[in-house]
Amino acid sequence: MPRHEFGLDVIALIGRLRYAEHQLVPEIRTHLVGRKASVPERTVTNLLGRYDELRAAAPADDRLKKALTAQ
Repeated sequence: MPRHEFGLDVIALIGRLRYAEHQLVPEIRTHLVGRKASVPERTVTNLLGRYDELRAAAPADDRLKKALTAQ
């Protein structure tokens, strides 16, 4: 994504871990660190907010909807 440090794949992973697997932010951070993506909890929280924004916008953008569905 333009001007962002993390791509849609990481944002989608964070959303899946939070909403499908019901993990808490510290658990999501631990998962990311295990995948060699060292991020602070605050960043995970911000990316989770970004995921929520993208999900809200998805019905209006078919390309975004397809990308999120693929994730």
